[in-house]
Amino acid sequence: MKNLAWQQTPCNKSEVLWQYSSRTQTHQEVTIEFIASGDLVPEISYQHCLINLAAWDAYWQKDLCNYVPEILSQFPRECCANAEAYQTELAQHQQKIERWQQHLIQNRQIPAVCFEAEQLHGRLRIRQGRHRIAYLRQLGLPVFAAAIPEIRFEDVKQMRLIQTT
Repeated sequence: MKNLAWQQTPCNKSEVLWQYSSRTQTHQEVTIEFIASGDLVPEISYQHCLINLAAWDAYWQKDLCNYVPEILSQFPRECCANAEAYQTELAQHQQKIERWQQHLIQNRQIPAVCFEAEQLHGRLRIRQGRHRIAYLRQLGLPVFAAAIPEIRFEDVKQMRLIQTT
């Protein structure tokens, strides 16, 4: 599915922030509907936007123990206490990605990835949604919807992570 040519398409559903569609080699239409995040912290103001997935991936890869690599066996072993913890970590990553795959079979809607207001070691952090991003990467989507705390929105803009088209 990674070779699909995704395009932003119009949608008249009020809950859908952005919609992307593509056609498979068998001409079947595939549609992803990005909706607002359900993981927002009530006392924080957020702004939803589209994030360029390739730009985010390049940034995110530097956060070794939080990054979900495309090839899960490339997850750093040093992020886990021992071999058993490493195998558990890989299995959890796989299970969560497969859960999103099953979700999309029954429901085209993907909630926006929610970011933390506070940085860790000067880096943006994901509150909820790492495995959504990993699955959307597998599908070859050029973007993902994000809920960015307003206090971090200028940081995200300055890093040129926001999709402008």
